[in-house]
Amino acid sequence: MTFIEAYEKIKAAMEKSNPAEIQGHLAIQVNINDSDAQGIMYIEVKDGALYVEPYDYVDHDAILTASYKDVVRVMGGRLGYDKAVENGVFSIEGNAEKAAELKKLVVKATRKPCAKKTECETEEKPAKKTRCKKNA
Repeated sequence: MTFIEAYEKIKAAMEKSNPAEIQGHLAIQVNINDSDAQGIMYIEVKDGALYVEPYDYVDHDAILTASYKDVVRVMGGRLGYDKAVENGVFSIEGNAEKAAELKKLVVKATRKPCAKKTECETEEKPAKKTRCKKNA
């Protein structure tokens, strides 16, 4: 995967974000540290608008370093921001409070109910819990 492909996945994960949640200006430089997709991008909220661009941001509030998959997981609502920082998945340099405002941009993950319900097995052998799987 190239850096541009990684950037596009991150940008797509943030498309449903609500930048109106952030008061004032926020500029976070994101350093993607994947071996095959290293690069620098930024996330900025300015005048209520969200910008996600594949460039460095000289006057940033903080720098976030992570793999692109982890950025997508957090911004897509599948991994908590605080958990990512606690576990070292996200490395933050600079103003950690400003970086934490990214939580306001996290898209709330939604789960779709299973379309097909399964019948329970006999009492001798109770049914296993199943998860929905995407059809190929």
